[in-house]
Amino acid sequence: MSITSTEQVFIESLQEEKLGLSESFTRSLDLLATGLFTRQGQFFYELIQNAEDCTKEGEETTIEIILRPDAVIFRNNGEQFSKEDIRNLCDVGRTQKKSQDENIGFWGIGFKSVFRVTDSPHVLSGEYQFKFDREYWQDDGVDRTLDEIPWRVTPIWVPDSPVESSDDWNTFHLPYIDDSYKQRVLEGVDQLENRLLLFLEDIKEIRVVDELEDEVDRSREMAVTSRSEELEGRLIELKSNERWWVYENVFEVPERVSNDKVTRERKRENIDARPARIALKVDEDGNLDHLTEGSVHASVFSFLPIQGLTSGMPFMIDADLLTGAGRTKPHEGAAWNSWMMEEIGETLIPNAIDQLKNHDIWKSQFQKALLPSERPKGNLFRTLDTAIMETARQSEIIPTANGSWVTPDSAIHPVGDSREQVREVLSVEDLRELTDRELTDENLVFLKRLLRDRLAIRELGTDSEDLPDSGTNFAELATNEDWLGKKATSKETPWFRSFYELLNETQGFDEDLKERKIVYTDSGLDLPSDVYLSFSPDVEEIIAEMNAEEVFPTISGAITDSSSAKNFLERLDIDTVGAQDLADDLVDHPEMLEAMADEEDVTEWFRELYVALSNSGQADRLSEVPIVFTGESVVRPASDTSSVLLPAESERVSEILNTVGSSLTDVNTVPASIIDPDEGGDEAAKSFLSSLGINQVAPDWVAQDKLLPKITVSDEWEKEDEWPLDTSSLITYTGVVNAELDAEQIDEEIVALTNDNDVKPISEVYLSPTYSAAYDTTSLLDDPVVNSTYLRCEYGGGWGSFFIATGIQSEASASALQDALSNLKDVDIDAEAELKNIYPEITEDIGTEIDADELELLTEANDFGKSEGLFIPDEPVARRVFDDEHFVWLPENGESQDECRVGAQHLGIPSAADDFERHLERGDPIDEVVDNEVEQRIQNYWGRVSSDVPELSSDAPEIVWIEQVRSRYILGDHSKPQTANRCSYYDGDTLYLTREFGHRWDDLATTLLENVDIDVEPSEISSKFVPSVEDAAISEVIKYETKRGREAKGIREDQEEHKGYDVFCLVLPPNDDSLRRSHGYLPSD
Repeated sequence: MSITSTEQVFIESLQEEKLGLSESFTRSLDLLATGLFTRQGQFFYELIQNAEDCTKEGEETTIEIILRPDAVIFRNNGEQFSKEDIRNLCDVGRTQKKSQDENIGFWGIGFKSVFRVTDSPHVLSGEYQFKFDREYWQDDGVDRTLDEIPWRVTPIWVPDSPVESSDDWNTFHLPYIDDSYKQRVLEGVDQLENRLLLFLEDIKEIRVVDELEDEVDRSREMAVTSRSEELEGRLIELKSNERWWVYENVFEVPERVSNDKVTRERKRENIDARPARIALKVDEDGNLDHLTEGSVHASVFSFLPIQGLTSGMPFMIDADLLTGAGRTKPHEGAAWNSWMMEEIGETLIPNAIDQLKNHDIWKSQFQKALLPSERPKGNLFRTLDTAIMETARQSEIIPTANGSWVTPDSAIHPVGDSREQVREVLSVEDLRELTDRELTDENLVFLKRLLRDRLAIRELGTDSEDLPDSGTNFAELATNEDWLGKKATSKETPWFRSFYELLNETQGFDEDLKERKIVYTDSGLDLPSDVYLSFSPDVEEIIAEMNAEEVFPTISGAITDSSSAKNFLERLDIDTVGAQDLADDLVDHPEMLEAMADEEDVTEWFRELYVALSNSGQADRLSEVPIVFTGESVVRPASDTSSVLLPAESERVSEILNTVGSSLTDVNTVPASIIDPDEGGDEAAKSFLSSLGINQVAPDWVAQDKLLPKITVSDEWEKEDEWPLDTSSLITYTGVVNAELDAEQIDEEIVALTNDNDVKPISEVYLSPTYSAAYDTTSLLDDPVVNSTYLRCEYGGGWGSFFIATGIQSEASASALQDALSNLKDVDIDAEAELKNIYPEITEDIGTEIDADELELLTEANDFGKSEGLFIPDEPVARRVFDDEHFVWLPENGESQDECRVGAQHLGIPSAADDFERHLERGDPIDEVVDNEVEQRIQNYWGRVSSDVPELSSDAPEIVWIEQVRSRYILGDHSKPQTANRCSYYDGDTLYLTREFGHRWDDLATTLLENVDIDVEPSEISSKFVPSVEDAAISEVIKYETKRGREAKGIREDQEEHKGYDVFCLVLPPNDDSLRRSHGYLPSD
């Protein structure tokens, strides 16, 4: 017989007690177990919390979670369970482990969370071994239904432990309901993290041991590695290498909170005081950090995390908040919870700030670690937010650069990328003077939203787009000229360098600053428009030798050596002293040039000056000052551009100068060492002097500026009786002009020496045959021709082309050709040879300008005849009609003949063949009508003819009576001859008949057949014009009746077969037109 232990007896007595509970209690317990704890891993937190409550006095508790294929084992090494502990475990809401002020959980409720994953939890502690088993009560030996048994609180003694156990451990063996519940357990284990130990005083370590042997090893340790004092809080380091500063205050519970209904319902009415803690994250470098939403699974603890709940605060909160037993969310309407939040915001946070202000590093970091940057969600945490922010705005929480503390509205905080530069440039005193605020400590770092929206600290920056409306752009401070003036008096060149570097970071203020005295030079502050960055290299030495530095105030090189500072100054449109500035100064102070010219050995200086000024673009202005150095003095180009020249470049120039040197006696030259590279000169200097209007002693310049004016027609010369130049000089000057200038460079009329050694404007002179004139202009023209002496000049060439280009009279003009043709008969020259040259020059336009009627032209009879009676002999046959004296002379053959013929035609000389065609083919028209009967017959019978000869037009031609048709051969396109006794001519639209035609129908038939190509006898056509006997008879009858005063009409029934002919005659009353119409003698109305 086995001996029953007292522990077993106690368990069995509890079992009997629980089986006596009512059925309603059982249903309530079911609801509690299934509905209260909704999260799968919640039971871990409840067991951890209960392990904290059973920690042995003066020791720390270790927890192990062992994952096995069939169950999860949870055990702790706290105090073993007493009878009272087991009774509480088998009840709901009972606890006796610690006083109500000390415990953090309720065994009875928390333990029920295990039923979310198991139906048969085993509890092993000391000598106690029991379980709660749903399946046990479904055995056939049980006479009650499962719904009637409160199996979750009814213990069952187990004689044999399902797992190895030790007296040192309190063990919970939790078999999985099935594999799906095992997965839920694993998910719950994954959610466990080091931070859950943060507010547990007695838990040292939690170990997870993975015995599942699957692909994922979940074994790990969560532990507090150290706890140390820091200020009046504790610095806790977790095994995850996280560090937290935890600060705690204990608050007495007000009576109003104790008496609150919810407080009493949650059994808090007898609690006198309760602690609250905050935890601030400390990074690996020992700096305070802030939490962001989503960076932790939970930021609100009630000793253990309230899963899924975040406060919106940048720190962790631990407070004994009233939550549902499922630990899902706090009760927002509970006065207890509101009181806790108010105490944290109004008391704990200010106390923490007082502590943190004493920390060398954290004093400039707690602001972002304690103050929420935005309004949180939920009424409970908004209560906390309001309390914190009201305290913060009214407290001296901002450290300053001078070591003091101020409220947020008394601080100014540099922000942005240039924050360090701002602090370098602006001292504490500067900012106090400029803004009446204190500069924040250089280590102070804010979240932008906290800085702007919540504390409203004035920001100071350089990027206007990144500053709020209430912020201050650094450039705005730069407009304080009084403050800048004080800086300038202290000669702080390095400070101004940093000042400009910082301003270079600003945007949008350039236009304002351009109007401020902001630029520092050795003489003080100046407007940007009054100073220069520096001297450009090309003018620096020039200005130095003039001792003109004071004219150009420049910024110290110690400032402009900084590319950033220089860039800002350039944005103010401050430029270097360049060639244009130097030019402006020389225009304003020309005496400096005169003073330099008096110095010794200044040729090189003037050369460098000209090189620098070549890019100034100020030639027009500089031409008004004495700037051209002649070796002894400076002269003003604009006074006389001919008074100074650049030296000659070539031997040819020297030759020309030797020839025409007398024309250049009034010229000075610039030293060759200024412009000639071979002499040490510079092309740029030459280019600049040229831009002033100073010309080089070059052939084209000599020709253009010195010689051309001397051979140009002028008013003064026209008043003189003789040309002022001798003949030799005129020829020579003209030769140089011819050689060196293009025609377009000669824009005024020149003069020329004529063949009679007179001087005439070129427009009154002709080329002579010597210069390849088209014909003998010397003999045939009335005006003089150019003297041939030009051909012997050593300069120039192509004289004929030169004179033509410069405007000489053209021998091919209408007036010249008129004179040449008119004079040809009066001069003793070869007329035929000259006409070969003259006729080709006569174009169609010129021919219309020549008065040909007044000309006598050479004929083939070797005589001159009036042009109006002459013809062009273009067809040999025409000579049968005209004699030689009627034909102009043309060359016998070849190209020359064709060219001359065209020229003669342009003079209006007609072609002999054309004239024969025009005048001899037909006679003159006869005014009166001749033989109307013939016309009528042709009109009546033309249809007969054209029907048999389709090549003739079906419309009868117009009849024109002419005097006669003369004998001729048809020229041109016609080829058929006509004989002398012919009296008709047909051209397709008109029929020409002579007086002698009579009724010669055979003649007309022959004429028609000559104009159509058809094989028809003339008699067949002529018969068509002769009326038949019947027609003739009817015609005679009608004539007879008409003479008798009767109306007669002939009708032929069948004209083709010549039968059925009748003549009707009717005597009609006078004026009876209606009767006449009815009989067909008059047309109808």
